[in-house]
Amino acid sequence: ADMERLFDNKVHLELWVKVKSGWADDERALRSLGYMDD
Repeated sequence: ADMERLFDNKVHLELWVKVKSGWADDERALRSLGYMDD
C-alpha cells in the first residue's frame, strides 16, 4: 500500500528466493547478510 501511494498506481511484486542448504549454520554467510556483527 505504501508503494501504491508513492506511485499513485497499483503495484504487483513477485519475489523468487533461492536458499542455500545450511545457510543458517554458515557464520560467513550470516555476516554477509547482516545477521551478525563483525
